[in-house]
Amino acid sequence: MARFTLEEREKIKEDIITKGKQLFTVYGLKKTSIDDIVQSCDIGKGTFYRFFKSKEELYFEILEREEEFREELIKKMLQSNKSSKESFRAFLKECLKYVENNEFLKQLNERQEMDLLLRKLPKERVEEHFYKDKESGLLFIEKWQNEGKLIKENPEVIVGILRSLFILVYSKEEIGENIYPFVIDRLIDIIVDGMCI
Repeated sequence: MARFTLEEREKIKEDIITKGKQLFTVYGLKKTSIDDIVQSCDIGKGTFYRFFKSKEELYFEILEREEEFREELIKKMLQSNKSSKESFRAFLKECLKYVENNEFLKQLNERQEMDLLLRKLPKERVEEHFYKDKESGLLFIEKWQNEGKLIKENPEVIVGILRSLFILVYSKEEIGENIYPFVIDRLIDIIVDGMCI
């Protein structure tokens, strides 16, 4: 078995992630095989398995990286000199714009990839992901509640409301594509006005 330097390992792993993301975005999780990925990366299957246990593990790592944008936007929002309403509104709009324009995240729901992932990944890995996802939202909500910027509502309810807003990104057709932007803007106004003090 070939030995790789730390630098080579990092380069190979990043290549697998980059090429895997491209393939998953175009063909989806179900139609992309490990053979497709290793062929695209010009590596053997054994090398792939040194980094990932399955294509689902690779997909999930890509998903987690794609969702890191929220942490950056939360930091930006917390450091903003704008009012809490202006900061929160800008945060929600930027998050929605990112999700709407990210082809990988869009196809995650369009192709029901999440259902497939949940069936194939170890339960602990999925639970850890959802826990971290919820915790990052709770930390900022509790901070703003303690600072008197957000209403004293159960933080988990607030996270649920925000998640509901993002689910609407995948319902443009049902809402009506021509009115979708107006519906989203109005919902953001309602959420911000109802939550910020």
